[in-house]
Amino acid sequence: MNTLNIIDETIILQVNDIAPEFSGTDQFGNTYRLQSFLGWKTVLLMFYPFDWNPTCSIQMLEIQRDLEKFKNAGVLVIGVSVDSNYSHQAWAEKHSIQFPLLSDFEKTICREYGVLNEKGFAERTFVLIGRDGKIKYIKLCKPGEKPSTESLLKIIKDLKSIGEL
Repeated sequence: MNTLNIIDETIILQVNDIAPEFSGTDQFGNTYRLQSFLGWKTVLLMFYPFDWNPTCSIQMLEIQRDLEKFKNAGVLVIGVSVDSNYSHQAWAEKHSIQFPLLSDFEKTICREYGVLNEKGFAERTFVLIGRDGKIKYIKLCKPGEKPSTESLLKIIKDLKSIGEL
């Protein structure tokens, strides 16, 4: 559950590893870099296959519904898929998504995090990165699986209670 295999390489990311740096532009034209948040913000990277996928739509609407709870927990939620910013913009507008959706059109972030599958899109994966830049939690989902926001928030609360976040 807490290990990811990079499809086309031999690197394995695990809890307590330093998270790979990422940089991407969201649907609003803002650029996000992991390095910008180190020391002051916990980041939840949510890799997902496609904007217009039904499971993704349900997942993102649940995240949007509970976005204030994530913010109150000190967590910045960032979605990442291989879709273009144009797709992100239209999809976010249709569903009133207010958190950043990074376009990984070049598939760089997905490769670095080991979530790019052989079909060329991201597997649904949650990576929680602490303020220290270390991976605190990884969940690679089975096709169609989507963890509830309640379970993600509980993991965040539990990690905070033991001083990991």
